[in-house]
Amino acid sequence: MPRRQTVTPCTSPAWTASPTRSATRDRGPGRPWTVDTGWTRVGLGLDSGLLFAGSANGLRAVDTDSGERRWTHDLGDWSVTAPAVGRDTLFVGGDRLWALDPTEGGGDAGPPVRFERSFHGRVGPGPVLDDGTLYVVAETGEETTHLLALS
Repeated sequence: MPRRQTVTPCTSPAWTASPTRSATRDRGPGRPWTVDTGWTRVGLGLDSGLLFAGSANGLRAVDTDSGERRWTHDLGDWSVTAPAVGRDTLFVGGDRLWALDPTEGGGDAGPPVRFERSFHGRVGPGPVLDDGTLYVVAETGEETTHLLALS
């Protein structure tokens, strides 16, 4: 049975990412659209009219009204985590933790990087942002993984 991930914002349109490697807006205001996202097996992020889809090919920002790709960003050689948005910053993990400006970016140039943080290995599930603290799971040593609270 195919796996689907769905994000439903307050404005009521539905976006889905499917194993067919596309994101689809199939109802709500505006015109329907489909965009190639690459294989997306983590959650989607949504903020200020942008849908964020991470895949083995990197992270993409898509305009929710038009379906146009706003930017892409290479996240290294490891599958990405679900994106988290807060404090006007987009946080996503891959072979390191990335903090990006979610609103800017010029196509293949990607968004400005606010910071990136490397660990001994890859960043695992998350990140999660709560009340100014960013929680991530990361490999911190050989066969050692920790839940980290960053502020």
